[in-house]
Parts: sequence; C-alpha cells; structure tokens
Amino acid sequence: MFKSMSSASNTDFASSVMKAETLMADFIAQNNLSLSVADQLPSLIQSMSPDSTVAKAIRCGKSKTTVVIDEMALCTQQSLFERMKSGPFTISADGSNDMGKTKLQ
Repeated sequence: MFKSMSSASNTDFASSVMKAETLMADFIAQNNLSLSVADQLPSLIQSMSPDSTVAKAIRCGKSKTTVVIDEMALCTQQSLFERMKSGPFTISADGSNDMGKTKLQ
C-alpha cells in the first residue's frame, strides 16, 4: 500500500514538530531550568522564527515537557542498565565545579 504525498508530508511535519519539542525539553533538562520556562519558551521560539511552520506548531507547555523529560530519563536509564549488564564499568565524578573548600584527590 502506498502513502499519498500529503500523508507522507504530514508525517514528516509531525515528526519535525515532535523533534523540536523533544529538543526543547532536553534543553530545559540539560540546563537545569525550571519547568515553568516551558510555558513561555514556545512563544519565544515562534517570535524568533516567525516564518517557521514547525515553530508555530510547537505546543509543549510545562505538563507535556515534564512527560517528555520523564520518558527521556526512562530511556536513558534503560540504556545505562543494558550497558552495565554487558561488562565492567566505572563511574567518574568531576569535582571541578565543587564550591566547597575540600580539595578532591
């Protein structure tokens, strides 16, 4: 069965919007920002890219961003557990940003 061209482009567009929302959620999580930022970030992106149809379609507020981040964390956790099962592993802690007065050795 063949997909019509408009159906394929709708799927591509939906995937692009989903990717943009995921990247936005990842940015919030990576930078340890408050989830309340997600309520205003889509309108900022839309004002920065007024000609982008993908930017106009982003609908990712605080609630949806929370769910996206939770799903990304679950996928990362499962991937980490799979790698841990495959053999020995080490965990490294970087103390270079430690604000305490105790020197790490």
